[in-house]
Amino acid sequence: MHYTQYWRINQSPFATNSQSKLFEGGSVEEAIARIRFMVKNRSSFGLLIGPSLVGKTVLLRHLTSRIATMNSDGPTKVVYLSLLGMDLDAMLAKLTERLSGEETKLQNFAIASREKRWVALEDSIRGNIAQNSRIVLLIDDLQNGSNEIFSILRRISGNLTQLTCVLSVSEDRLHDLPRSLIDRCQLRISLPPWDLGQTADYFEFCMDLCKGRDSIFDAQSITRIQEVSEGLPYRINYMADLCLVAGALRRTDRVTAELVDEVANELSLHSDVSDAELASFDPSDFH
Repeated sequence: MHYTQYWRINQSPFATNSQSKLFEGGSVEEAIARIRFMVKNRSSFGLLIGPSLVGKTVLLRHLTSRIATMNSDGPTKVVYLSLLGMDLDAMLAKLTERLSGEETKLQNFAIASREKRWVALEDSIRGNIAQNSRIVLLIDDLQNGSNEIFSILRRISGNLTQLTCVLSVSEDRLHDLPRSLIDRCQLRISLPPWDLGQTADYFEFCMDLCKGRDSIFDAQSITRIQEVSEGLPYRINYMADLCLVAGALRRTDRVTAELVDEVANELSLHSDVSDAELASFDPSDFH
């Protein structure tokens, strides 16, 4: 029996904090409002800053389908790109392809000089602007960028108009960025770990989406999950779903603080879960 059947819910509740069904409470709502302000006011450069596993990637991916509705001045071209595992040439190629919308334009891209690649990207940007289309670039995992990539991002944000660029970076790697890039920032958007109130609101949001009863998690269990996860959404999802699995196996009628502690102790004794594994966690894998 899948644990959703045991708890009489219609889906895995903690698989819902996705780009299509994003929890927009608390600090998430504030971050969205700040990015909306940037787009509306035609700001050119902003930094989205927060710890690893706080949900920066989920937020940016969600905004790829939302930003167009935030700009009432005309059409908006939105491009999301992660720098994870990407060098300068790959970044130039991906941005050019996604802005032009025509992959055939890149057939000779691989053998072009780097300056010609920049010109191709610039032409794609100017082509959108010529059609009165505002451009929003959402660049994720900035801490994985090279000095060459940083230089191009400075060039993009400094030389081209009609363009808003939002870059996300882990707060513990902010000091690795060049001062010249940070100084271009017009707005810093903070995405901190959640407090208990925001976590409680998130549990209510998830239970509503899966048609679950509010009493599945008692108040003390939510407090313990908040403490164990340190307010990081990926860890909250991971812990909460493992507690549902454990509760179903034990045939309990609700998740309690004691059950949360049991799951947390088992994880610390028998598992070494990396941040990468948490980031790719899919609750539907559990039965």
